[in-house]
Amino acid sequence: MSKQKKTLHSQKKQLSRLKKDLKVNLSSFLTIGHALRSIKDKELFLLEGYKTFNEYCILQWDISPNKANYYIRLASAYENIKTVNSTEKIIMPLNEFQVGHLVRLPKEKQILAWQEILKQLIKKTNELSLNSRLIKRIADLHLNRNGAGLTSLVKPSDNWNFQSNIYLPENVNGHGYISGEVYANAFWYYAKEGDLVVDPMAGSGLAKQVYDDRTRWMGKEHSYNFDLRLYDLSPQKKFIIKNNILENFPIHNPDYIFMDIPYFQMVKGQYSEKKDDIANIVDWGQYLNALRIVAKNCFDSQKKGKFCTVMVSNSRDLSTGKKYMVAGEVVKIWEEEGYALYDKAYSPRHIQITKSTGMAVLNNKAKKKKIMLTDMTEILTFKK
Repeated sequence: MSKQKKTLHSQKKQLSRLKKDLKVNLSSFLTIGHALRSIKDKELFLLEGYKTFNEYCILQWDISPNKANYYIRLASAYENIKTVNSTEKIIMPLNEFQVGHLVRLPKEKQILAWQEILKQLIKKTNELSLNSRLIKRIADLHLNRNGAGLTSLVKPSDNWNFQSNIYLPENVNGHGYISGEVYANAFWYYAKEGDLVVDPMAGSGLAKQVYDDRTRWMGKEHSYNFDLRLYDLSPQKKFIIKNNILENFPIHNPDYIFMDIPYFQMVKGQYSEKKDDIANIVDWGQYLNALRIVAKNCFDSQKKGKFCTVMVSNSRDLSTGKKYMVAGEVVKIWEEEGYALYDKAYSPRHIQITKSTGMAVLNNKAKKKKIMLTDMTEILTFKK
């Protein structure tokens, strides 16, 4: 048998074996990816009369070329991160969905992301267990990095809409939170090097996580430090100091204030059962009076030329259908106190897709009554 015939015979045997792998193991993304990659790279599809790999995928296996190439990338990414493991127990993604988060990254960033994922697992848990949320969060962080420059997390416009939340609070028992990317943009645009930055309604303390990770979204060349202080009526973390903003502003001379005021009527009892919690105020007049006190305490604490950002959403009473234009009232109250509206941005809260039982009940109730709930927030920045 000539050398050419031997090669052809060997290729046909290989193709037969790879086809068998595909037929028997269609549930295994790795097997599929490896088989398709070999068929594509070695042009084995030519042996069965197909002119292109795309044609082979469609006619032979009834899958799109895009899907086939995705399986190939999955297998390549899985192989790429195999060498990263430095622990006694080898940790690898459990399924194609977990590997899929890494596929979006270039090869060198896949390695860096997986190294960080392993560090997070060892640091935060005694059990070496994986979850898709962790993989997605770390992959998103690396996806949004752009060398030493600013990342795509910093928006160039007033539309602060993010496809996914990279920064998520940890160990928070059902409390609401804003997108951490909103903090990143607010800090970038309004907080300067060395500023005293205060969040008097810190909630879950997500602002600290965003600040601590600032070199990622600022970029190394643009990164700077400021003094971040977090306060709340009902602190959820040890680093948040207890303070009631209706009694006094917690610190003198803040350069920048950022606060996310609670939805009117819609979050009663979510943060606490305290009567002096603004979230628990259900009377419109009392709610506006509380905001006037907040505005005054902020104004009295700041010097001229400093900024105060208020993140606010309108609200609607499902029982009456009445809509409360909270954002307009905030502008009026802050301006009456002496601030001037300096800037405005918009961001969806994505609260309507929260997977809590309470949110699902609220959504169904709103749809049945044909009353739209408010998902958008206005990020209003004032200057003293």
